[in-house]
Amino acid sequence: MGDNDPAMKWDHTQYQPDLIVSAVGTNDFAPGIPERETYVTAYVKLINKLLTNHPQAQIALTEGVILKGNKKRALIDYIREAISRVNDSRVHQITSAHYPGDSSDAHPTKAQHAAMATDITPQLKALMAW
Repeated sequence: MGDNDPAMKWDHTQYQPDLIVSAVGTNDFAPGIPERETYVTAYVKLINKLLTNHPQAQIALTEGVILKGNKKRALIDYIREAISRVNDSRVHQITSAHYPGDSSDAHPTKAQHAAMATDITPQLKALMAW
């Protein structure tokens, strides 16, 4: 319902960020590595939409912290390919360490979220000259 309800539609003109951080892909790669061309083409479309909707924003793409092994490597490669195809100086790749959650939940713990911030903050500060 929300996607079709005009009252629920996000108005991009109401907020213009300086920085957008995107960590999509974990759920897409959870069942297996998606077909490369289909995935990269869709990612390029997303990036171009962000660039159009937010013409002053820098965009930082990361593979996130839950994936590991071949899936993580594949997503990193797909992100690089998407950035190459977009070829815009406002689009950047940042790296994420693997944080496995704990025995009851694969999502990062509170302490792991703090470590994630410690990992990513210097990259974003450098990117934005903060």
